[in-house]
Amino acid sequence: MLRWRKLGLVFSPQALPERPPWLAEFAQAPATLLFDDRVRMFFSCRPPAGPDGMYVSRSAFVDLDRGDLTRVLCVSDEPILPLGGTGEFDEFGTYPVSVVRDGRRVSRLLRGLDSL
Repeated sequence: MLRWRKLGLVFSPQALPERPPWLAEFAQAPATLLFDDRVRMFFSCRPPAGPDGMYVSRSAFVDLDRGDLTRVLCVSDEPILPLGGTGEFDEFGTYPVSVVRDGRRVSRLLRGLDSL
């Protein structure tokens, strides 16, 4: 049986020493995938508002050490999903709500990259 242990704040984009503008705020709507040595947590983040005052949602991931979930191993260098075109459902971004493993391939149930 899985036993939960509350850890508190594990990751915050604002705590990164260097971060790109698209990863300015938030790490919300987490979805996790377990590997032998790490836990990959997909999340949604936001860059600052655009000139029109509108926000977009970008999807990213952080790899956490499976033996010490407070230890960050890696953060994605760029968003894992592109923004949709004008008028498309994901014009302003999406949340990475579901990820599944199919053998060695990892897929998600959203439009964008075929594997991660």
